[in-house]
Amino acid sequence: MTPVNLIFKPNHKTERPIVIVDGMNIFIRMFVVNETTTTSGDPVGGVVGFVKYLNHLTNNFVPKKLFVVWEQGGASPRRKKIYEGYKANRSKDKESFAQINKDDSKRSWLMNDKENKLRQLHLLTQVLKHMPVCQIYVGDTEADDVIGYLLRHKLAQENARKILVSSDKDFYQLLENPSIEIYDPAKKILVSAEKILEQYSISPRNFCMARTMVGDTSDNIPGVDGVGLKTAAKRFPILADTITDLQTQDILNFCQQKLTEKSKIKAYSDVFNAKSTLERNWSLMYLDSTTLSASQIQKIDFTVDNFKPNLNKLGLIRTMMEAGVVTDIDYDRLSTLFKTTLVE
Repeated sequence: MTPVNLIFKPNHKTERPIVIVDGMNIFIRMFVVNETTTTSGDPVGGVVGFVKYLNHLTNNFVPKKLFVVWEQGGASPRRKKIYEGYKANRSKDKESFAQINKDDSKRSWLMNDKENKLRQLHLLTQVLKHMPVCQIYVGDTEADDVIGYLLRHKLAQENARKILVSSDKDFYQLLENPSIEIYDPAKKILVSAEKILEQYSISPRNFCMARTMVGDTSDNIPGVDGVGLKTAAKRFPILADTITDLQTQDILNFCQQKLTEKSKIKAYSDVFNAKSTLERNWSLMYLDSTTLSASQIQKIDFTVDNFKPNLNKLGLIRTMMEAGVVTDIDYDRLSTLFKTTLVE
């Protein structure tokens, strides 16, 4: 079928793409922005907005498979063990709410409505069970780790482009694989390896290494004082290498070389003396199968391997109506789109 307002344009001959949605990242956006309420007046915009957004993604990308990856929120035990301060004293959801809601203070009260958020998440997962969407949830880990495993390992051999839907820059490191692109829901653009290199002068292959120097204030991960992405790119041009996977020792050797040459640039001595910080931050930021236990990997594999796409329109409508959700969603059109795209 021909999608409306097509934004996905294949640049090489492959099958239709696989779309992976960072569930909480998208839900949070819809939770605050969409003002739909139930017949009893409870906010339910997260559910309605999410379903509409999946319809939008399916209509525009025409995927052959659609995944939604969830998490429980907060820091994973593995990362807390590496660094106790990881994600300390902050709520990732509240930070995301504040960013989305900064120009709409009248709905800021919803940021703190944890009970409603949980109710909406529960309803949404029940609604998606009636749609040909493979939902993945693994306890005691973060969605980033699950998505990293899916793209770097589980789905790596699939002869299709993979499009990750998220506004999280943590995923830029995954773009080293040319079959992967990221759709930014805020900017409404596809982000590729070439765009990252052009924008930051850092290749996706070495983006994680750059961030080990910079740190991540949103996750409470300290970096080297005075070193941001612009400084890292300027002082360490080797970060633009699209072939070599730089290691911590490569960065330290580069610093040592500059110091031997009597460079007076402070960043080189500061980074050279921050070996333990770089190594810790790499362990916190790099996404790979090593971030998951064998049982967690087994659960992901089982979910993916045993998922059978199906659509139950009546079940979908019934679940929404029983929750008091009255919406302008065209269930007939949605069902036809999902059936012809993801089921048949």
